[in-house]
Amino acid sequence: MTFAPTSTTTQHLMCVYRPPSSEKKRVLTFVFLSEMQDLIGQFKSKTLNFMIIGDFNYHFDSNISADAAKARDLLAENDLQPLVNFPTHRAQHLIDWVIAPKSGNSIKLIDVTTKSVSDQAIITIDMAFSKPSKLVKTVTSRRRKAIDLDQIKSDVRSALPDPNSITLETFNSMFRYVLDVHAPLTTRTLTERPISPWFCLIIIKAKQIRRRAERRLNKTKLTAHAEIYKAARNEVT
Repeated sequence: MTFAPTSTTTQHLMCVYRPPSSEKKRVLTFVFLSEMQDLIGQFKSKTLNFMIIGDFNYHFDSNISADAAKARDLLAENDLQPLVNFPTHRAQHLIDWVIAPKSGNSIKLIDVTTKSVSDQAIITIDMAFSKPSKLVKTVTSRRRKAIDLDQIKSDVRSALPDPNSITLETFNSMFRYVLDVHAPLTTRTLTERPISPWFCLIIIKAKQIRRRAERRLNKTKLTAHAEIYKAARNEVT
């Protein structure tokens, strides 16, 4: 999973689950570690802003487990570090990992809560990301809907000299003067909102239909219009 907490920072998160070995299905350590090496190599070639989490079912805290030793060697070879140093299983073993590069990671604090309904602990990660500041832009516009068309036509005719001798530059200048009288330019400061991929044209159109149905219902109070509004409301809230 990739997420961008700020406009300049992208964090990659890998969630890995290694099922425990059993008599029916044996998980070969060298196969799993080889696949992990390939996965780590793919991310290291692109960025150092990544983190690996998951249930690996290795007793990482064990000093006698050969599999755990090989896993620790894999992390050391790739300049990675485990960030959880507490038991995460009710049997007092460390099997859930949070792994990140030794330098450049954005993790501030990790907390392990053992009071859980599961047999494994809850790991909380606090990352050093600040909320990005909102972009502000200035927009200049006219209130065109407030223009009285008949009045502006009359004012344009009165302001213009002989139409047979008028130049384009003169026409533009006089028309802009009349337009400024009827709909002067206004400047507003707007805050740009982040783009939401789910807010597509289909949703926008459905919201417009719902608002029109709501206004009609508020005006007429008819049962038929209430049913139309309910149908539109069920499409989008």
